[in-house]
Amino acid sequence: MDLLPVFFKIYFPDDSSEIMKMPEEFVGHLKADYKGCRQAYLVGPGGEEWRVGFARCGNDCFFTDGWKTFVKDNGVAYGHFLLFRYRGGMRFKVNIFTPSGLESEAAFTAKCTQGWKNNGAEKGQSSNNGGQVLPACCLVKPSADEGTSRRPGKRPKGESHSISFMMSAAEQRVADVFSSVHPFIIRQMNFERSQMPVLHILKSFFSENSVICKPSDRHLVLRTRHGGCWSLTINHGTYVHTLCDGWASFLRDNNVENGDVCVFEIADSSKLELLVHVFHSPF
Repeated sequence: MDLLPVFFKIYFPDDSSEIMKMPEEFVGHLKADYKGCRQAYLVGPGGEEWRVGFARCGNDCFFTDGWKTFVKDNGVAYGHFLLFRYRGGMRFKVNIFTPSGLESEAAFTAKCTQGWKNNGAEKGQSSNNGGQVLPACCLVKPSADEGTSRRPGKRPKGESHSISFMMSAAEQRVADVFSSVHPFIIRQMNFERSQMPVLHILKSFFSENSVICKPSDRHLVLRTRHGGCWSLTINHGTYVHTLCDGWASFLRDNNVENGDVCVFEIADSSKLELLVHVFHSPF
């Protein structure tokens, strides 16, 4: 009899396209494995393996960086049923079923596009050597000293827990040169030209920084220091806000390409808007 801990997830893009939350009751099955852990491994139906970020926020646990790639590589779509079996050592065997109730044939032949097995990292090796992990994707809060700018990752005592993300090398370079007294996140652009681009931002980025974003709010404003202004439509998910209509115009008007890095800053918590700084590649 298979007594391995199991949980399932029905995939809805509005809630799980960027990150995926585990059932809170399942976390106890991880025992001590997850303490201090920043990554996990997902083994697809065909035996291929994906490395994903693992994060805690209070009592909740999430798959973060790499989850989006796992979804794309395996052709996971709206209504797909995902069954996770915990194998120990932060490894999960994942079976993927279509809405018809049958296992997805495409997932059995899916190949991992991350390339991590060929970049010097070994299976099970932590990515902590070399940094690349900062709180909440460079989510920071102003210190008590309003006149002191702070770099991301220096969280003061007493600050609330945040979800942790692994940074790309480009994001790290921007983090090394950008600082602000205001909360901000750093995101490297990675979108398919054949698809309508959207922007995902964690709800906690707003709520933890006293920005009120009610379900009735339908628009968010992006501004640049050059005076530009763009209104984006908000789709409210459980954990993530998806910004769509207007985002493509922002990218086009500011000549933002794949590989460029954008810093989204909350300059005024009384307004539902973000100040955007664009770093064009190479920088």
